Amino acid sequence: MLVHFYRFLEKFKSSPGRKNRTLIICTIISFFLNLFIWLLIFFRLRPIVRLLPADQAFIPLHYNTYLGVDKFGDWLNIFILPGLGLLILLVNTLFAVLIYNRKDMLSYFLVITSLFSQLLFLIATIFIILINI
Repeated sequence: MLVHFYRFLEKFKSSPGRKNRTLIICTIISFFLNLFIWLLIFFRLRPIVRLLPADQAFIPLHYNTYLGVDKFGDWLNIFILPGLGLLILLVNTLFAVLIYNRKDMLSYFLVITSLFSQLLFLIATIFIILINI
């Protein structure tokens, strides 16, 4: 099992995808967008929730234009968005670097999809914070 892991690491280290400028730039931008989402939640939503009593720490998590707020939950559930974004970022970047030799267009698609998903998670986080203010 450990031998397979070391082979995987060597394959990752020797991939020319690690030197591709497009892959690197998209991954860095995606990482900083994800970091911004984490910080936005921590510094904008956490102070609002700390003012609430412990039994009232439920916040609106989803807004629908037809019905209004249709999902409430514990305020910690908002961390699902950046956590899922980080998972998408890591998996897509890993696959993009590993398959760059064979399918370079698919690698570009994976990192651009990761960037696009981070933008969507940022917009969703901003709207959730605006609902709670």
